[in-house]
Amino acid sequence: MKDSILISQPSLRTSGYDMNILYMPPKSEYELEGGEFIICVLRGNIISLIQSTPLSESSLSVGKSLLLNEGGLLRSGESGCLLFICLDKGDNNKYHDEILGMEIEWSEYNSEMYRTVPQIHVDNYRINLWYLGPNKRGGIHDHSNEPIPFIEFHTQLRGNGLMVKYEDKEGRKELKRIEMVRGYTHDLFCEVEDKKVIYPWHQYIAGGNGSLFIVFEDTRI
Repeated sequence: MKDSILISQPSLRTSGYDMNILYMPPKSEYELEGGEFIICVLRGNIISLIQSTPLSESSLSVGKSLLLNEGGLLRSGESGCLLFICLDKGDNNKYHDEILGMEIEWSEYNSEMYRTVPQIHVDNYRINLWYLGPNKRGGIHDHSNEPIPFIEFHTQLRGNGLMVKYEDKEGRKELKRIEMVRGYTHDLFCEVEDKKVIYPWHQYIAGGNGSLFIVFEDTRI
């Protein structure tokens, strides 16, 4: 039903996480129970009430995430929201663990670099998990040859890493680096001009223990 809270089933399970997509209609509430959560906002916005401390509605909008240490009560904004929620059941130091619950699998993209296939598609989003081995560099790119343009952001799940922006393809001059830690989503690297998405040269670099993160590609330009 249009006005019902909906959650995807079964959960996607790997590397100590249970992951689901949650739809909340406008001004509705949903209780997260059972441990630590990472919440990623895909559409709309939420007000999160945690230990009686409210967030302003504008502080958790599209492309933002939040790490909740003890669950919490989520309240959707005026337009409702679509969320990607990750229940953390414990870090087992296996960031490239077996995938259960959904018919997707790890596929080797490059040496020490894996992504899940097929992509998850929901409301014009394409979603993959990525794993990079220790200190692995993802390659400098700018998405200029993509057949379907998209707005991309990454959320860190295990380990840590860096999102790095460069002046050129060879990476001779670094313009900016953003530390990626568990539960964090970086600000957008791209700009949109007349429905054309423009990216700088950039790459992801995994930390010394490897890195598990999720990539959201929004094709609704």
